[in-house]
Amino acid sequence: MKVLQRDLPRRDACRRMVDLLFIAHERACEAELAHLLAADLACGTLPDPEALTLRLTPRHMTLPQDVAVAHPSLTSFDALLGGAA
Repeated sequence: MKVLQRDLPRRDACRRMVDLLFIAHERACEAELAHLLAADLACGTLPDPEALTLRLTPRHMTLPQDVAVAHPSLTSFDALLGGAA
């Protein structure tokens, strides 16, 4: 926060901090965000909430379409329970 206050007007620094907290909350990525923020600060750049949001967005992955699922028969559950149904 000190870096934001040093380099930005107070209102902008507060707004950026709120944006960063919102990202951490919405994406549930506090640890990863902390690492990205530390890297930005180590490079001497101010954190950019929009860029960080893009970096923290999960990659879209396609699921396999050819997975065969064998459903057990209901009688197999009776066997698991010792025949007491």
